Amino acid sequence: MDRNETTLIEAIETTYFQHLVSSYEGWSKPKPGEDTTIRDQMLKEFAEGLSFKKGRNYIKIISSRNGGNKTVHSFIVLKPTKGYEIGDILKAAGWNAPATNFKRGNVFELWSLPAVTWTGAG
Repeated sequence: MDRNETTLIEAIETTYFQHLVSSYEGWSKPKPGEDTTIRDQMLKEFAEGLSFKKGRNYIKIISSRNGGNKTVHSFIVLKPTKGYEIGDILKAAGWNAPATNFKRGNVFELWSLPAVTWTGAG
């Protein structure tokens, strides 16, 4: 697969976001017979609250609830920089910058995604 900005954004919107929603769903798995109304609403809010903002070198992955209380989930490398490849997943060091000590996975490498959960790229 050719790794460029277009395929990266497509992978984020499909594969990466689906993985995060699945991680949230697995974490909040209901007990047998339990009412799932609130759980289903929270899952929907989590899925709808995932977004991204493209920067110069990274794409910031943002999570929010009902349009408020935004947090940075992770950063995805947009342009090869500092020894990283396009699609590498980096932990958020803060609102505007990733932690660049090591990658946590890559959105193009499905085997690496379990290292990233709905709570962040630990």
